Amino acid sequence: MKNVVLFSFLTFVLISCSQKSENSNQEFLIPSSVWDKNFEIKFPFHHSDTSKLSTVKADFYTSKSYNFSKLIFYCKIISPSGSVREKNYTIDIKDNNGDRLGANGDNSFKHSIELISKNRLQEQGDYQLIVRQDMPMESLIGIEKIVLSYMVVDR
Repeated sequence: MKNVVLFSFLTFVLISCSQKSENSNQEFLIPSSVWDKNFEIKFPFHHSDTSKLSTVKADFYTSKSYNFSKLIFYCKIISPSGSVREKNYTIDIKDNNGDRLGANGDNSFKHSIELISKNRLQEQGDYQLIVRQDMPMESLIGIEKIVLSYMVVDR
């Protein structure tokens, strides 16, 4: 009996340790807080269950030197089969009075946006998210870091 219990426990531990977590996030530091137009951020993530809902989120951290009221960026999601979804997004950084929006940190402000919100991805496999700034200027000053996250969510 002890052997059966021990075997069952070890099997459970091995299966639990070998299962890959679907949720992932990655932090991208922007060198010298200057995001050049040609600098693409690439975030790979793995999706294994098309019956589950997924969310992909972006957190942008701006410094006080960010002088614009908005942040415009381009996003492309490439599926395992190579199909592409593209979209431009806009985040309000300041309100109409010029006051900063977002969660205030030590020296930066956090601005979050869901790029995919509780959606069923149609394919299993490795996806790639590509993000780049799409403001009119070549170099955007004041973006300190970007955190991209993929998570499986409940309804």
